[in-house]
Amino acid sequence: MVQEVAIYLVVHQPRRIKLPAQLIPQGVSAEDMEKCLFDERLNQRYFDKVTRYCYIPATDKFLE
Repeated sequence: MVQEVAIYLVVHQPRRIKLPAQLIPQGVSAEDMEKCLFDERLNQRYFDKVTRYCYIPATDKFLE
């Protein structure tokens, strides 16, 4: 009879593209290009919501 189980979960949240799109200046660094492409405020908002309604409740179920 199995006495222990290991559960492996992978959590993924896509990054949201900033809209409307903006031109990326020539010679911009990779870090600054990232700031031009992705909407970090929106990413954080969705991450917080998914965490509250999915990740935390699912984790709590595993810990019961």
